[in-house]
Amino acid sequence: ICTISFSFNAFAKKTYEPVEVNVPPKILFLGDSIATGFGLEGYENGRQNCHSYANQLTDKYMNELKEKCETYSENLAIDGQTSSQLIDKIQSGTYDKQLENVDAVVISIGGNDILSVYSNLFHNNSEDGFFLTEIAKNIVNMGENVDKNVEAFDGNIAKIGQMLNEKSDAKIIVQTLYNPFNEDYKIPFLNDFFEKKITAINDSIFLHKNDENGGYLVADVYSQFIDKGSDYT
Repeated sequence: ICTISFSFNAFAKKTYEPVEVNVPPKILFLGDSIATGFGLEGYENGRQNCHSYANQLTDKYMNELKEKCETYSENLAIDGQTSSQLIDKIQSGTYDKQLENVDAVVISIGGNDILSVYSNLFHNNSEDGFFLTEIAKNIVNMGENVDKNVEAFDGNIAKIGQMLNEKSDAKIIVQTLYNPFNEDYKIPFLNDFFEKKITAINDSIFLHKNDENGGYLVADVYSQFIDKGSDYT
């Protein structure tokens, strides 16, 4: 996702020797199902058993750093979590202990701010099932609700950055949202709808990356996934 230079002291032979590594030795993953790996093969047996990006990074860094220093990761992401719910967790002190001793906090958040109202799009009580015309009509109402959530996200991501910087000296890394509909779903208005909302979420992520008291690094997943969603997911 990105490369960071970390300096730390590794204990060896009763002396401290400075070591430079290009990856964070201790990582905390926060956010939603993008980090947990929900839906991936093996997930039903525990998130540690699926090929999520969090697990891939952990395996890669463990192999690179095992001879150099202590390294570990902890995945406290929650399936279905929204940005407001993440704020509640941070404010309550849920992650305080973990934040004291990590080098990087990697966050995937914002998708459920959109998808939390997504289920209403296909909801239909008629005996004949749902039709595209009904979906189009539902989009109008759903769009208003999503817009409220997207607007709230702008303040939420700024607050998340600020709170984490207050609680930890770790590098904060926020990843952008990819569009899962831009390739596999060939309903033009559905793709257009989600593209606009996802773009708005990503605009907010970039907007606040340099906030004075809440800055963070951005891992631009969105640009890497354009037209490659079915290959990467």
